[in-house]
Amino acid sequence: MRRWSTEVRKGGWRYKVRGVAPDNQGVNFTIHRLGNDRWRVVGNASSGARLKYRFDASSLEDALREAERILGYPPPETAISLKPDDVFTRWLESRNCSPKTQRDYRNYIASFLGWIDKRGDLPQFSEIRLEHLQAYANHLHREGYAQDSIRLYLFPLVSTFRWAAANWPGEIQDVSVGLQKPRQARTKYKADVAPSLTFREVCEFLDFLEDPEKAPEGYKIILGVALQGLAGLRLTEVLRLTHDKLVKDTLTVEGVVKNSASIRRIPLPALVLDLISEYRNSIIDRFTTYMDLTAYSKAVSSHLVAWGSEISPRELRRTIPTEFRVRGFHGWTTERYLGHAVSTVTDRHYVALAEGKSIQLMRDQVVRPINRTLRTLRAKRYKNGTLDNVVDLREARKCS
Repeated sequence: MRRWSTEVRKGGWRYKVRGVAPDNQGVNFTIHRLGNDRWRVVGNASSGARLKYRFDASSLEDALREAERILGYPPPETAISLKPDDVFTRWLESRNCSPKTQRDYRNYIASFLGWIDKRGDLPQFSEIRLEHLQAYANHLHREGYAQDSIRLYLFPLVSTFRWAAANWPGEIQDVSVGLQKPRQARTKYKADVAPSLTFREVCEFLDFLEDPEKAPEGYKIILGVALQGLAGLRLTEVLRLTHDKLVKDTLTVEGVVKNSASIRRIPLPALVLDLISEYRNSIIDRFTTYMDLTAYSKAVSSHLVAWGSEISPRELRRTIPTEFRVRGFHGWTTERYLGHAVSTVTDRHYVALAEGKSIQLMRDQVVRPINRTLRTLRAKRYKNGTLDNVVDLREARKCS
């Protein structure tokens, strides 16, 4: 890319130089040819100081580069000299995503760099071609990775090349154009059913966590499990929220969220409120003792395995939408309760409900059906003495 324009002055021995690149526009200086490959530069340095300096150069091009260096205006780093891991690191730094997503991207990038290193073919970044990306995608397919996993592994690579092509135009091309993701033929019928727990199974798991003999550390995660399974919260939301976000029976979900719909106020089912009343003194300030997503997920996963379930901690959130779909009352209110982006133009742009009305709808159409479903199980917990020290304030108000 052309960086300077030169204007000849005084018989060809003096040159007025102006910056024409995006990073040096407005920079002006003068270089004088003194003879015998001797030059002098006069101009303002990048620090603001006025400089006059003599140097040697064999041509005008060499003199421009040396004057640029002397004044403190070094040319931008070219993509040719960049290593692949340098470019991937810069791309990661430009992303505005959570620490967990950053770790996932680093793992996917490390997998690609490790694969290309084993081939003995670790080039400069500008030397990576479409054939490298295609061969890596085919390698993942041969290793048995699912199609969605291949897409995740390729995303940071494709995104980096798009970003690099925009940052170094003319030097780096977006070689991901034309990348064919391997297709996986299904050889036999397989039901596309995502695993989930029913409301009853969630309650049975909560009972398991309350057993000090079977789950000595179950109290550390029981509120998080209840909020995921019976209130539809995400793993990250469970870790982020504190007790001060709960006002009466309404929980405010906010912070660094997945989308704008994730910021919401939701009423909680009675059983969840019972558990919070019982365990909030055991877990100060938060709904779980774990501060790290990985540690919390491992704790929930190990307890699920001990209980005899193969679902993952993330799949606890599927209970409400699955159960509601089976019962035939899945709709806008459920999507809003779960923090999903609404799916129709009418819901996005034309439905206008005050917050109080929205909360009341969720209370009537989401929480009340859950309470009806869990009424027998909740009464059994009272009968067994599990919640002897819990006062149901709503029932007390009804009686008074």
